[in-house]
Amino acid sequence: MRKIWFFGFVAAVGFAIWLGAQKSIDSLNQEASTKEKVYAEVFSLLPSGENVSNTGEIVVTFDRNVVALGSMQREDIDIKITPEVECKWRWLNRSSLACTLPRDKRLKLATNYNLTISKNFSKEDNIELSAPYSASFSTIRPSVKSSYTLLWQTPTKPYIELSFSMPVTKKSVQEAFKIIGADKSFDVELIERVVKEEISSTSVEYRADTSSQTLAKSSWILSPKTALESDTEFDLTLVGSLYGEEGALASNEEYKHNFHTFGEFKFLGLSCEVSDKEKLLSVESSKEELQKNRCDPLAPISLVFSSPVSQKSVAEFVEFSPKLNFLADSYNPWENLTDNDSFDAQHKRDKVYMVRLPSFIKADAKHTLDTKKLKDIFGQELQGRYEISFMTGHRKPNLTLGYSDIVLEKGVDSDAALFATNLKNIKLDFIRFNENADKNLSYTHNIKTMDVKDIAYKAKMDIKKALDGKSGILYGDVKSDSYKYSSNVLAQVTPFGVHAKFGHFNTLIWVNTFSDAKPVKDAK
Repeated sequence: MRKIWFFGFVAAVGFAIWLGAQKSIDSLNQEASTKEKVYAEVFSLLPSGENVSNTGEIVVTFDRNVVALGSMQREDIDIKITPEVECKWRWLNRSSLACTLPRDKRLKLATNYNLTISKNFSKEDNIELSAPYSASFSTIRPSVKSSYTLLWQTPTKPYIELSFSMPVTKKSVQEAFKIIGADKSFDVELIERVVKEEISSTSVEYRADTSSQTLAKSSWILSPKTALESDTEFDLTLVGSLYGEEGALASNEEYKHNFHTFGEFKFLGLSCEVSDKEKLLSVESSKEELQKNRCDPLAPISLVFSSPVSQKSVAEFVEFSPKLNFLADSYNPWENLTDNDSFDAQHKRDKVYMVRLPSFIKADAKHTLDTKKLKDIFGQELQGRYEISFMTGHRKPNLTLGYSDIVLEKGVDSDAALFATNLKNIKLDFIRFNENADKNLSYTHNIKTMDVKDIAYKAKMDIKKALDGKSGILYGDVKSDSYKYSSNVLAQVTPFGVHAKFGHFNTLIWVNTFSDAKPVKDAK
């Protein structure tokens, strides 16, 4: 009897809930059918204007709240967009209605779009405008983003690579660009880059582009159809219209890429460091000037040309006297050179190209170089034979420590070393800590030098002598009157080695003698 009563109660409650839900639905439907009309005006449209880059969404914002919060998706929206797009309409908030486009069907580039909103565009929301609303906008047009001179096929024929804001057609690129000089213009041709991958290497080849005229790419390589005048300034100029592969709108911006062709191949002289400043010693310099401006033999020295020259060519065709391997006949200073002829192709008027000598040269000497039949990377040979003589000075004074933290074993004939060049004297100013030292006194020890010129030699620091042959520590500066820098040194002479292991709860220290590695008993 109780079970029957319970099931009857559950059935009654369920019927009451169902009846209440039906009444709520009927009430909502009645409310929807009697919803008051909302009057509004369009406040803004995004995107708008020209060169629109956001192609994934169109948003219409009204001047007031026009919908209630709730379900924001809409199907029946009377807004026409031409060219037609696939809109998914939804309210972003109570006043902004958005057309969201699929990722693969966004607004086309270089296209003009017209949008018309009808007076009663959303019957579901019962919104009414005072009049239909119309607007238009256009997406970005083709334009040149950047350009640079990629390489030079000849001294008067560059390859120039252009990058665009979108893929543009081959036909429009070929027709839109001209190379313009002071009083003459030249047609261009398109160049194709072909990458050949082999098992052990990758090579790049450039050749005339034979692809379809309708092919569209985001970058193209251009070159003059015929050789240009030498040693002359030109502009690769956009004189026509560029067209993309999507829309019909053409480019509407100007663009120029400036460059300068190479002139006659010349040897201009050499660049070296004179009195701590880089200086160009021209082939036209007088003997007095070359005698006066002596190159630092340990600083970089470069041959200077009007066009690029490979190291391999300099090694083969330029004769040096004295030879670059003046220290040893078995030494070949050019042995590590490469066949890489790459250079900065952004050539401008009066730009020079340098080939650095691979090693330092003899100090305090007269040097002569003869260019013989030198050629640049384009195969242009020097007109005539260039010979230049120049002088090098003495090496700069220098002082270098082998080590700044030094540990020497007591009772063994050992010492620390330093390296000196052209120094009249070397001294060690220090304080010391050992059984004979007064920590409040400073000491000076003169280090023996050698009377040699322009050669770096090794000298003993006499650390043990400075500590009177006993165990101890010294700290000081190594300096010279003829060298403006000093070097700090911390040196220790001891018969013991110490090894420590630090733990979280305890520490273990081993002390042993260097001579036999045996532990030192009762070390403190």
